[in-house]
Parts: sequence; structure tokens; C-alpha cells
Amino acid sequence: MVYEILGIERFQGTSTKTGKPYDFTRFYAVPSRQSDKVRGRRVEQVDIWNGDYAPDYSMIEPDDYVDFNFNRRGYVTDVEVVDSPN
Repeated sequence: MVYEILGIERFQGTSTKTGKPYDFTRFYAVPSRQSDKVRGRRVEQVDIWNGDYAPDYSMIEPDDYVDFNFNRRGYVTDVEVVDSPN
């Protein structure tokens, strides 16, 4: 699904609940398909866990249109910068 990127934020630390480390990047984005039930624009968060199997997203900047591909478990498997939301 194609999203317009509004912002990017990196999270790193240790969970106070489990004690396990976390490291992920969150993209604040507007999906290209909007529901008729929403007044205005719906915004979503897309998280990519940084690790050995994370896709390369270093080329993504705010205001880019990005096609995120998800696997059946909901993890991002591939990203591609595209020219338009269509």
C-alpha cells in the first residue's frame, strides 16, 4: 500500500516491563486510500523493527510516497519510493 510520509521517528531503549531492548523506526503517514467515513485525512503509523531482516529504508524522506509491502504477520518486508500515490 502506498503512503505519503509526514514524519519519521526512531525509538531505541529498554522496555521497563520486560527488560528487553527495542529498536524500531516509526513512519507517520497518510494512506493513499481514504475511507469515506473519515472527515479530513486519516493518519497511520508504520513501524519497521531494525534488525538483520529489516528492509533498507534509508532513502525515505518526509513528503515522499512510499509503497510498503507487509507479510501475513504484519511486518514490513519491502519498501519502495514511488512517484505518486496511484
